[in-house]
Amino acid sequence: MKISVDELEWILQPESHLRIHNYKKEKILKSKTLSEKIKMWVRMWEPDFYYLYDKRNWYINFTQAGFFDYEPILVPNNYIDISTDQITLRDYQERPIEELLKKNYWFLEAATGWGKSYCMWYIINQLKLKTVILTHNLIVWDQTVDRLKEFFWDDKVWVFNKNKKEFKDITVICYPSYEKFLALYNGQFDVLIVDEADLFASWARIDLLLESKVTHQYWLSATMDTGTIKRKDFELLYWRIVEAFEYWDILLNSFNFHIKCVEVKYEVAEAKTFHELKAKVYENPARIEAIRKCIDDSKWGKILILTDSVSYCERIAEELWTAYLVGKLSKKKRKEQLDLFEKISIMTSNHQIVWRWYDDPDIDTVIVAFTTRSVPNLKQVIGRWLRTKEGKNDLYFYDIKDSDIKWQWYTRKKVWEQFWEIGYLYF
Repeated sequence: MKISVDELEWILQPESHLRIHNYKKEKILKSKTLSEKIKMWVRMWEPDFYYLYDKRNWYINFTQAGFFDYEPILVPNNYIDISTDQITLRDYQERPIEELLKKNYWFLEAATGWGKSYCMWYIINQLKLKTVILTHNLIVWDQTVDRLKEFFWDDKVWVFNKNKKEFKDITVICYPSYEKFLALYNGQFDVLIVDEADLFASWARIDLLLESKVTHQYWLSATMDTGTIKRKDFELLYWRIVEAFEYWDILLNSFNFHIKCVEVKYEVAEAKTFHELKAKVYENPARIEAIRKCIDDSKWGKILILTDSVSYCERIAEELWTAYLVGKLSKKKRKEQLDLFEKISIMTSNHQIVWRWYDDPDIDTVIVAFTTRSVPNLKQVIGRWLRTKEGKNDLYFYDIKDSDIKWQWYTRKKVWEQFWEIGYLYF
């Protein structure tokens, strides 16, 4: 078989030999619980290994390449005329961001409230390269666009979604639109920043990121283990990790915490699944009454009630006369509800919205009326709660413990007990 000069050059290049075995494929094939249908699909379609650096397909894995003392050289092509003196880092942000900018591909794992979004603007201002920012929903998308325009002027910031397909110096995109965007503009921007990256992390989307022809790529998240791709995957397969948790320790030492478990005892009919059981728990009027009594017991500042159901959120808002915040609200309706919150000082929200977006230093009391036991999600909630303001020294917390699904609460209890002593409140 004859080999062309181009093929010979490719074979001799060191990057063509940099690869890592697909350990997930091996794990799936050895599994005794997965079906043969799944294993057959994996045998057919999952590769035995991944290239670490492939100039033809633009697959880059800097972490693994570093193990071979091989650092691919990437030259940016898409410079932009942009600069602002409004963005300066806080003391606890300087070390992680300085480390982040030393390399092209990094994952920044920083506590909620650390200022990851603010650091996006700093990175853009430092690199001065055409940038794409991925956000996970329209609420964050709106907020990101508005904040960027404050720093970098309207004509520099653009959006790409199903209604607007604009692409200029700084473009903000919701996750679902990125594949279409990449088909049109791959190679025409140099910096890719993924906000709340754990929500983006799936094996299908990872391929999109590997195929993105960029010279700089940064992932930002407070809780890496909430998605289908875990921290181990990032360490083995994809990115270097910069940890930034100094601010979390500062916050924890800044407040006095008053945490109360609110035990609600009642019986519900039998249920076949957990989702059915949870729905019946939410139907019980005793739970709403417990939330009402938590509100009466709290005498401090603004109150935020968190749920994990849009319908339950709306029910609480209707029965207890609170403002409410859910993802389906338009930008106008969302503003109306936030304005109402300012007037009446009490709001209900499904916690997925609050975890990833909402910051309000005036909140002093949080009532957790959800059932989740996910530790990363709880850390997100705590982070939204820890917002400093002058004169704010005490934080009040009520956690609803349902008698019929109390095992969910026991996991939450372990998280709280890492930091604080828990009191009990009985109604």
